Amino acid sequence: MATSNFKVFNETMSNIENDVQYLADAQRVGGVVPGVAPSALHNKLYRQVSIMVAALGQLSANRGFSVSDADLTALVAALNGALGPAQTTGTMTLYVSTTGNDTTGDGSIGLPYRTVQFAINKIPQIVNHSVIINIAAGTYAEAINIAGFNGKGILELIGNTASATVSVISILMQVCGCKVKSSGLNVTTTTGAAITVDGCQWAHLNTNFVTSSGAFEGIRAVSSFVYTAGNVLSNRSVAIYSDFMSVVGSTNNTGTGNTIGLYASTAGTIGKGGTQPAGTTAEAFSTGGVIR
Repeated sequence: MATSNFKVFNETMSNIENDVQYLADAQRVGGVVPGVAPSALHNKLYRQVSIMVAALGQLSANRGFSVSDADLTALVAALNGALGPAQTTGTMTLYVSTTGNDTTGDGSIGLPYRTVQFAINKIPQIVNHSVIINIAAGTYAEAINIAGFNGKGILELIGNTASATVSVISILMQVCGCKVKSSGLNVTTTTGAAITVDGCQWAHLNTNFVTSSGAFEGIRAVSSFVYTAGNVLSNRSVAIYSDFMSVVGSTNNTGTGNTIGLYASTAGTIGKGGTQPAGTTAEAFSTGGVIR
């Protein structure tokens, strides 16, 4: 656990000028006069300086960076880490349950959060480690948004890959530079694409379920690199759509009742392996799209 050894001077606020006195004090304005050192003025000064330093130290510790007055170089490095974009300092595992609570929960298995989005919002924007959100069985009336995460780690949502018992409305993965992954989620929307990956460097969609009838895509990739495997994609206008220079790998996905199984458009590419979701039209492409 990260720590800080910076403490507040004059914690009891004894013999100290109040704010009105401090504002009006001539020596605060013009500097200390030689030979005169009012203790109440100095107590106020040292308290103000030290409480700000202690607050910065506690902020650093809260973000996983230990700080102390023993080493200037280490202190500067810690402050650079703490005051830059928030980032993971180790692996994270969070839990979400329909019996959880976003106010009193802490994301642990014993005190899970209530909503998936609340758990996502607790994750630092720089993900340099493995971050897993375990989602218990139930229905979550949420349009999930995973946006703006970067780093060299992976952020993963895990439901139930054996059956469609963990339901959400939709999933949007948007402009992420780190790896993002969804496994075992039942996505129920009928008014838009079930799973959209937009502007992401690497997304993995594994064994998700999209079976609600809708005139929209099961999986839609836009300007992204996406690997899909083991998903059930049924009753959609397009099961898997690769658009605007996306590269999509489709391996052992299944599904029936789709209008089009695979669709590549605007220089999008779909690479096939194993089974593919069926459609009235198995494959279609336009504007430089390629399926192979």
